[in-house]
Amino acid sequence: MSFGVLLRRWRALRRLSQLDLALDAEVSTRHLSCVERGHNLVAFELGPMNVQVLGNVAVVQTSVAEKRFEDGKDISGKFVFMDLMEKRAGKWVIVRTLGARVS
Repeated sequence: MSFGVLLRRWRALRRLSQLDLALDAEVSTRHLSCVERGHNLVAFELGPMNVQVLGNVAVVQTSVAEKRFEDGKDISGKFVFMDLMEKRAGKWVIVRTLGARVS
């Protein structure tokens, strides 16, 4: 049994949502979902990052090229992301993430 399956069962037994566990572990729900589904990230290259800060709100845009496998199948590609962040109690927090595969 894979670690991801064990983690998903552990989380379900404790009646934790992915969001609850991700917040407690200080990781994104996307990352937690990938771990639970058995995605294997081999390599990635982060593109340039564009950050615009407007008071207590920031918009971050970037791209990433990933070499990734899921259940032995190559699912590599290039993705673009935009994060909306808010400064809460002096700490930047992602409040919304949008992403899309571009190749």
